[in-house]
Amino acid sequence: MPTPLRSRSQAARGRLRPDSGLTLIEMLVTLAIIALILSIAWPKLTTGIDGIRLRTSVDNIAVFFTEARNMSDRLQVPVQISVLPEDDQLHAATIDGAWRNVYDLPNRIHILIPEEAGTVMLFPGAPTPGLRLLLEAEHGQQTGLRFNIFTGVAESWDPNAPASPI
Repeated sequence: MPTPLRSRSQAARGRLRPDSGLTLIEMLVTLAIIALILSIAWPKLTTGIDGIRLRTSVDNIAVFFTEARNMSDRLQVPVQISVLPEDDQLHAATIDGAWRNVYDLPNRIHILIPEEAGTVMLFPGAPTPGLRLLLEAEHGQQTGLRFNIFTGVAESWDPNAPASPI
């Protein structure tokens, strides 16, 4: 008697070997390779993230300073900016107390220069006082921020770059 025709799914099931699949050893080798790749890439990844935090902090401080300058001009009152390195904060307030703002640096970003707390006054319509900040990330990356005394524009500077001859 002829054998009945098997369906395609039955034929496909018949072709599979009973030992097809991943063994525990193959899975452990795969995980070990992934762990090795991550251990090599992790330091570079965290350094890159700290660099992004550092650049973002510089941009945010520039916005903070510009906002304080604008409030001084708009309200026609002096604004005091305080740099507090021990708290990694910047404070700004009008002398009459009508406006206040605080900027906290993100975790792992610290103010190196100035080393001590300092204060800068912004007067309406007056030139911007010279102010320099040096920020450092946890992994040692540094970047500086200075304010142009003529234009009041914030400029970033690299503290590791050689000084240009005058």
